[in-house]
Amino acid sequence: MEKGIIILQKGEYKMTGREYYLKTCEKREKVIKELAEVINRNSLEGVGGDTPDYILAEYLYSCLENFGKCTLLRDQHYGKKMAEGYIDYLHRQDRFSEKK
Repeated sequence: MEKGIIILQKGEYKMTGREYYLKTCEKREKVIKELAEVINRNSLEGVGGDTPDYILAEYLYSCLENFGKCTLLRDQHYGKKMAEGYIDYLHRQDRFSEKK
């Protein structure tokens, strides 16, 4: 495989690592913004110890990322096949190998 090229599981589209990173960052920022809007709309910052919406939103997103990582590690521990969604996670972490 050519260095710097990520082959996604679905389709034949190839993109550089930088393109993949930028796409992932855009998605991340969009979701964090939407989470912050939900927190604000429902006045939930008080539940979070009077923490600003955007900080709570970033925290929640990082919880989802960490849950995905833990699930992946658990599946690897038990020898289960990785879920396709986590293959994308591995690409971001540069831990993907062709072996499954």
